[in-house]
Amino acid sequence: MVHEGLAHGLPVIVTDQVGAGDDLVDHGTNGFVVSTGSAEELTGAMRAISEWAPEQWQRAAARSSETLEAASIERGVEGFVQGCALAVEHRRQLRERNRAD
Repeated sequence: MVHEGLAHGLPVIVTDQVGAGDDLVDHGTNGFVVSTGSAEELTGAMRAISEWAPEQWQRAAARSSETLEAASIERGVEGFVQGCALAVEHRRQLRERNRAD
């Protein structure tokens, strides 16, 4: 649901227990991350968003677009493949060191 809200240019409010929160929400720019169980923080975040000027809504939508582009499936796959290549190279180097010993 976080991705969907951001994709539609909406600010989101997530708790600190939402894994995607740190990666997708720029606190105060395109939404808020609040402490789990804190009605006070949730109320504050909702109040802040309700007071945003049109310019802030535009900044939020632009930031969300940038964030989602950086978190695309293609970039995720690219990172995974690079991680696998690093792991293979690391194992190769370990084998070579073990042979030398």
